[in-house]
Amino acid sequence: MSDRVDVCVVGGGLLGTATAYHAARDGLRVILVEERELAAGASGAAFGGVSAMIFSHADIVVPEPYVRISLAAMDLYAELAEEYD
Repeated sequence: MSDRVDVCVVGGGLLGTATAYHAARDGLRVILVEERELAAGASGAAFGGVSAMIFSHADIVVPEPYVRISLAAMDLYAELAEEYD
């Protein structure tokens, strides 16, 4: 392992692993530090609160920012899936 890194990410949850992944994909040398196992905290118990299910409940009023974030996240999930095909 190199003595030098460009980015040190603390926390191996949803945000930490995503940050580390994208930084490494962009060519940065990354180290991810996690106290326990990846997704051992809140990320292992919840999926970050982004869900396509919001569109299946027409009678529920969903705040517009949540809808925009959910749509953007689904686009990112599709992009990530294409990277691994």
